[in-house]
Amino acid sequence: PRVLALDVFRGIVMFLLLFEGIVPAWCQHFFPESAVAAWIGAEFTHVPWEGCHLWDLIQPSFIFMSGMAIPFAMASRQARGVGPIRAYGGVLRRAVTLIVLGLIIRSNDVPFTNFDFVHDALLQIGLAYPFAWFIATRRVRTQMAIGAAILVGYWALFVFHPHPPPDVNLAAAGVPPHRQPYTGFFA
Repeated sequence: PRVLALDVFRGIVMFLLLFEGIVPAWCQHFFPESAVAAWIGAEFTHVPWEGCHLWDLIQPSFIFMSGMAIPFAMASRQARGVGPIRAYGGVLRRAVTLIVLGLIIRSNDVPFTNFDFVHDALLQIGLAYPFAWFIATRRVRTQMAIGAAILVGYWALFVFHPHPPPDVNLAAAGVPPHRQPYTGFFA
């Protein structure tokens, strides 16, 4: 049942990917005055600065699915008698394959290799997979401690990152003119 639930979730995410750009255009074309249609259309676009739409959850969903598949892959390898060193070798091969495929896809429309690891789920999964597998081989208490350390560290990076100086040109940094920078703790 858990594998089936993961497959259903993956199917829903892939189904949503089919409608990028189509749903917002359809809603605007057929229901230009409808607030409900505008809301539905907005759910299929990225939020530029703050907030969250359904579309913004697709990439984290791929990371979630990859993490959820690890225990099943570990159990499968263990049932086949694959040792930990050989299993981790397979993990590294899969990670390199994902990274290479991601680089090919990111570089498809440019005359150079695009090493943009921020905007591609394949590259992010390929980079995270060996670490996630390694963590999954630890005791549950250790996994929880590592997870807590990652969350606290990530939070701390945002909290303690220095604020831009008051005279920074926000327009040159890509901040839309109608957006005011946050102040205080939310900055």
